[in-house]
Order: sequence, then structure tokens, then C-alpha cells
Amino acid sequence: MRWIHIFLILCGFAYASNMGAVTGGSSADVGNGIFFNSDLITAAQNVKANGAVIKADTGVTFDFAGNGNGDRNFAKAGVGTDAIVGMYALITGTNITSGYYEITGIAGDDSWVNCADIVATDDNANSTLDIGGACPILGGGGTVGNFALQEVFDDALGSAAANNVEIYTTGDATLTATIAKDVGGGTPLFFWSWYGCDSSYVRVVPTRTAVGGGIANSLLDTSGMPVINCSTFMMNIGGTSGTSTNYLLVDGIAFTGTSTDLMVGSDTGDFIAYTNCSIMGTGTATGSRALELDNECSAVNCDITLTGGSAASIAFDSDNQCRAVNCISYNTSSSSIATAISSLNGTFVNCLIYDTPGRGIFFTSNNSQNMVVNCTFENVVAAITTENSQATPMMVIVNNIAKDCTTGFLTNGHSATQWLIAQYNHFNNNGYDYDPSPAFIGLVGFQDLASDPLFVNEGTDDYNLQNGSPANSQRPFSPGGAMDVVAGAGGGGGVVGVVWN
Repeated sequence: MRWIHIFLILCGFAYASNMGAVTGGSSADVGNGIFFNSDLITAAQNVKANGAVIKADTGVTFDFAGNGNGDRNFAKAGVGTDAIVGMYALITGTNITSGYYEITGIAGDDSWVNCADIVATDDNANSTLDIGGACPILGGGGTVGNFALQEVFDDALGSAAANNVEIYTTGDATLTATIAKDVGGGTPLFFWSWYGCDSSYVRVVPTRTAVGGGIANSLLDTSGMPVINCSTFMMNIGGTSGTSTNYLLVDGIAFTGTSTDLMVGSDTGDFIAYTNCSIMGTGTATGSRALELDNECSAVNCDITLTGGSAASIAFDSDNQCRAVNCISYNTSSSSIATAISSLNGTFVNCLIYDTPGRGIFFTSNNSQNMVVNCTFENVVAAITTENSQATPMMVIVNNIAKDCTTGFLTNGHSATQWLIAQYNHFNNNGYDYDPSPAFIGLVGFQDLASDPLFVNEGTDDYNLQNGSPANSQRPFSPGGAMDVVAGAGGGGGVVGVVWN
């Protein structure tokens, strides 16, 4: 039971910010996503029954200098009908910088609305206001499209008043330039979340497809998920270099693209979680990455992979105290040091790592603290490797399965012995189980098994266990590897009794 408590604590952030779905259907004038300030209004208040905007109005008079109702005032009979303070309005007009602006005041007779931080140079009588509803942040006409996605990240979410903002995305998009959430920033009390939805603004919760009758160990079913094609450009979610943006959740988005550097993620943002995401790209250069996370970040129930090429690329690159739970990762580059997961130090639970001609998990830090529990490695040349400067690690490696790892299961990249707790692991057809020179010392090899784990079908990458698998033997931590024993886990279960909500 001690493992269960540890892992629930480690993964708590990933689900704490999940606030639910926007209800209602789609319509012709609905774009591909909405956002709202959930400190002030609810998702249901932000759309009409059919998912349309609350108010679409034209010919609105804008008063730049103030007319008794306050500066930056928009006046027209009924313009504020059904609007709520805290909604955002997509505003255009002569002398106004088009964009999304927060509504801060509404007349009692709905004859005017005030908006915060309007960027304008003079009055006009031709403003348009689309209030609430669907902000077409990933496609559509006019001034929207990819620019509007950047506009939401930079303008709306960078506002001090826009705490706990949620974005709901339905449409696919191909990025034509680097997109960054590079201003503002979350706190432990305020985050922003980005949810993938289907065409009815109902949040998509991807599931693992069942290959060979198993419950879990295959890639996510991405049907209904919006696909963001990063092309050769980057979706920098969390902050560009030097601008840290923290406390973010990205859920139910399928990212794809060809990465020459970083396809999606952040090199500075902390406390960021990717949940239920598919992040699958092609790494074309040494050091290219599909996903990068900085400090205290999580990937939960995600596919994180790179395919093709010959570069020393990394599918998932993480820094201090990150964790991956219920994830699948592989990297089919032909480079001998291509890596599925690279980590300064972290925790990896119930993950499936396969078909990687280099390293499965590569720990890169001195004095690091690492845990690898209930993971399955198959056809990975070096399943777990420590870096050559890692002199005094603290590693706990328990209840994993490793098969067909040509070099071995655990490789010591340092010139000295290293301390290790490794037990209840299951090995078959590896070059070695634990690197014999220089040796690992500590509690190494207790209750390990050496036999074919009997996967359901390695040819179709179904690494669930057949009935009668020796990995199901009644040991204190049984069954071994990343299993299908927890139907709700998505990534496979493995630790008996854990149910992910």
C-alpha cells in the first residue's frame, strides 16, 4: 500500500484543475474553441444552448475619451443583453486594435458595456462585439486563426483579471509560426487549462484502444481530439526562455509535427501537466524533442513518441522532479543514443517503453532521486541508463518487466559503483540485468524473476500479459510491469488497487 499512497500524491496536481466540460452543440457561427474567466462565470453561462455566442452586435458606438459611463465604453440599445461581467468580447472597429477584451461593467438597461484595457486611438460608430460563446482561436475567418490563438495566450490569459481561464478547442490547426504562452503566469491558486473537445464542446477523454483483447497497453484512441500540427514550428506552452509561466493544464489535445528542436512543451514553466494527450512527431535533428517539461511537471496517460530519422533525438525531455504515469513512449530513430525519456530526476510509474534503438529512460543528473515502478520495457537497447557524471544517485527500481534489451536493463554510465534498491523485477533475453562493471550495490535483485513474461502479442505491440504469465505470480507487488488490471487507468494499471479518477 505504501506505493499507492506515494503515487496518488505525486499525480494529484494533474487532475486538480480539471473543471469539466462546456455543454451545448455546435452551429455555423461557432469557431473552434472558447475561453472564459472561471473566477467570475461558468462555462455553461458562456454559451447559448447551441454553443453560439451570447451576443453578436454590429454598429456599436465606441467612446474613447469617456461619456459619463467611463472610458472605453461601447453603447447601443441592448448591447449588454445576456452578458455577464467577466465574459470576453471579440471586438473590432475603426481605431481599435482587434482582440478579446474582458467585460468589466454593464448598464442596468443593457445599453452599454465597458471593457478592460481597450487598445484604441479615437472614437468610432462602427464597432462589432461578439460577447461570450465560441472564440474561434484555431481557424475561421476575419482576424482569427492562428494569430487569435496567440492573442488568447498573450492578451486574455496575460491579464491580471483572467485567472483560472479555460480554453476549449474543437478544431484542427496547422501552425504557421511559433506560438507561445509567454506572458502572465499562474500561481498555486490560479491556473489556465486547455481542453480538447468534440464538435459539441463536450470534453474528449481519450481512451486506450484494446489490442488483442487487452484493456490498456496500446496507443490512445484520438478520435474526436483536435489535432494541432506543429509542422516545423513550436507550440511553447509554459513560457519561452526567460519568461516562466507556471500552473498550466493541457488535456485531450493531439499534437503532431516534424521537430527540428522542440515540438511542444516548455523550457521554463513549472507545475505543468499534460493529461490524456497524444504527442507524436518526427525528430529530424540531434536534440529534437516531442515534449519538454521543466520542474515539478507531469505527463499522465499520454503517448509521447518520435518516429523515423537517424538523429540523437528525445521523445520526452524532463527536468527536476517530473513524473510520467500511465504513459507510452518510444523513439524509432536509428541513432544508438536516441532516447524515449530523458530526466534529470523523476518518477516513472506504469509506463510502457518499447522499440527504441538507444535508451529507454536516461537519468542525466548528479545526486538525483529516481523511481521506476511498474514499467514495461521491450525491444529497447538500454532500458534504464545513468549518465557518466551521476556519481551518487538514489534509485528505486521495482516491479518492472524488461525483455529483449540488447545492452541490458540497468546500465551504469558512471565509472564508480552506485547505490540502488532494485527488486521484484522480471527479465527475459537481455544483455544483462544489472550492469556488472562498474557494479550497482545495495538491495539489488531481491525476488527478481527470469522467464518469458508472455505478452499477449509483441507483433502488434500489445504488452498486456497472457493468462498464466509468470509476472502474475503471487509476490508482494503482483502483477509486474505496465498491466491492464485497472480499467480506468488508461496507461495500464500495474499497482493493484489504484483507480485513477
